[in-house]
Amino acid sequence: MTDVLSPFTPVTIDRTRTEFPGIGAAWRAHALRIDDRLGLHALAAIADDPQPAAHGPLAGVPVLVKDTIDTADLSTTAGSLVLPEEPPATDAWIVDALRAAGATIAAKTTCSEWANFRGEGSISGWNARYGLARNPYDPTRSAGGSSSGSAIAVAAGMSPIAIGTETDGSMLCPASLNGVIGFKTAPKRLDRSGVIPISSTQDSLGIFATSADDLLVVASVLGIEATTLTEPVRLCVVEESLNGFHPRTLARFHDVLELLSRAGVDVVTLSAPPRGTLEPSDEDELIVLRTELHVELDRYLDRRAIPGLRSLADVVAANDALADRELAYFGQEHFVAALEADPADPAYRAARQRNLERTTEGIESSLAATDALAILAPTMDVAWPIDLLRGDPNSPAGYRAAAVAGGTSVSVPAGRIGHLPVGVCLSAPAGHEETILELTALLERALAPLAGLAGRERPTTLLPEA
Repeated sequence: MTDVLSPFTPVTIDRTRTEFPGIGAAWRAHALRIDDRLGLHALAAIADDPQPAAHGPLAGVPVLVKDTIDTADLSTTAGSLVLPEEPPATDAWIVDALRAAGATIAAKTTCSEWANFRGEGSISGWNARYGLARNPYDPTRSAGGSSSGSAIAVAAGMSPIAIGTETDGSMLCPASLNGVIGFKTAPKRLDRSGVIPISSTQDSLGIFATSADDLLVVASVLGIEATTLTEPVRLCVVEESLNGFHPRTLARFHDVLELLSRAGVDVVTLSAPPRGTLEPSDEDELIVLRTELHVELDRYLDRRAIPGLRSLADVVAANDALADRELAYFGQEHFVAALEADPADPAYRAARQRNLERTTEGIESSLAATDALAILAPTMDVAWPIDLLRGDPNSPAGYRAAAVAGGTSVSVPAGRIGHLPVGVCLSAPAGHEETILELTALLERALAPLAGLAGRERPTTLLPEA
């Protein structure tokens, strides 16, 4: 165990100590909540202290946590003005596990408000409490979401590790747009107690990392150990899932395939899944998420026992009372519709069953037909221009089947197109996290000529202000 965990000692702490002071303060504010004075001081102290007081595999390692994950010493607000600044009474399970391993929870990271599921026309990276997070490679472009700040912070070198959550893309999207690794576990793999929820069937915890080595260390602390791959390694590409991507993204994807071939990876192509689909129904997913949101958020708020805010109905009323700030750019249509949603409604059960069965079949039948370990696809196109009036565009994404099917996935950097990062993703069924971890390390090595993973440079926009 000691040998496996050793990469953090020479690499990570030194990197944080040397890089953090040089990051422009404005960009720290894009990633870290501006009220986290305690966290910022802790992060600076780590940068100055060569002998961490904590013990364990993560001793001295600063870990940043998304503002939807409970921390007993820092507030948890999901970026909303209606949740209080008073911290929750207890840590989330994942925070407990990280602290037990010696990690310092240095600060909370900004996120899309309510994990990007409050209303239609939402803006990734924006929330009413802290404003808009921007892409560190181009501040006119989106950082993605909803785990925006976590991805920005890792890209900036503020921390080697940040924790995020995903329901559908909230890990992999910002990982790709910010040029970092983003690993999503299956919904039931890690305990999600103490995490502001959307969906009982799709919510997942995940890890952003600067390198596969760092990712494997943190995953090990959480009980997920990388497995040894049997050669030859085989991956599957489903041509149907490439529809809609920009030609430059597809050209980069073909570069990736060439590098994998040189590395000895066997890539088998299918025109479409033998059964099911890798394209879930948006309509069915919306029914599912709205229905589960009502149940799950009521349960979370009741447990936190916030005076006057014990249910989704209370949140809707509070948003209306603060409409000039909370609803300035988009509304709360999902929240309002969720109030009427009933988990006993046959329409909900049918929608969930359709999407779950079809996407699970799509993934499993594709892997079985090719005897592959995972499905490979572009994660997303490059970051889109921020549009506060229209919100986010509807973009193609290679991760959606795994999100809806309750699988596991990862986005790995594949260099830049122009000045903007792009990634490729691997997807597999639940229970295959160990394989995905080892494949992440393989892709990182194979794609080093594209991603510049050895000595990666920070975005120039993150340099100190003149």
